[in-house]
Amino acid sequence: MRRAPSRSRAKGSPSIEYSLLLTATLCLLAFGVVMVFSASSTTSLLGESGDGAYYLKRTLIFGVMGLVLMRLLAIRGVATLRRLTPAILGVAFVLCLAVMVPGIGMEINGSRAWIGAGPIQIQPSELMKIALILFAAHLLATRPEVLRGGVGALMPVLGVVGGGVLVVGVADLGTALVICLAV
Repeated sequence: MRRAPSRSRAKGSPSIEYSLLLTATLCLLAFGVVMVFSASSTTSLLGESGDGAYYLKRTLIFGVMGLVLMRLLAIRGVATLRRLTPAILGVAFVLCLAVMVPGIGMEINGSRAWIGAGPIQIQPSELMKIALILFAAHLLATRPEVLRGGVGALMPVLGVVGGGVLVVGVADLGTALVICLAV
């Protein structure tokens, strides 16, 4: 079969795939911001801050951070992310272990699954979800023979199980189930 001739595009103009992904992302972000504002404006107005747009501003900040990260990955390429995957996985494991250390881990809503640094709190199990998905994709891209099974397939499975056990260890069963189902 012959390939269809590719359409030429101007140098520097984004591909159609990137444009579609960006459009879908912006639509989801806009919808999410509207929903967050409509659901939380009264609560945040009557809360400690007295700012009805507190959660709206927070959501917009994180949305812009995500768009910047999306753009950086589009510019730098997936190869950069693939090189960083082992480091991201290592950081996720260390942070999940750090949650269990008294004085570092914080308990919020009955779950000791958070690390606080001033006004910022992060939940390492969320990073672990992303890291394990990236690890699985990296593994399948670099070593597809792992799918055939055998002893070689055991080590990656142990890595995923180890991540899931760490997350369950901090009483975050929902995230552990998402990790197991996603990977």
